[in-house]
Amino acid sequence: SQRTLDDAWQAAEMAGLEVLSLVNEGTAAAVDYFVSRTIEEQPKLVIVYDMGDVSTKVRFFLIDEFI
Repeated sequence: SQRTLDDAWQAAEMAGLEVLSLVNEGTAAAVDYFVSRTIEEQPKLVIVYDMGDVSTKVRFFLIDEFI
């Protein structure tokens, strides 16, 4: 729900984090899977398909900074 997203955003800011965007759990898992298996530190384009019961969402991420 929107309230849950707002609460998460506020909690992250209270922890001193700069929030750029919040993503759903499935998207976060896909990005984590990709990044944890990336050996080369070169910019990567990640495409995440989130296929739900009613709708399909496609997200594009450009990962260009590695920590």
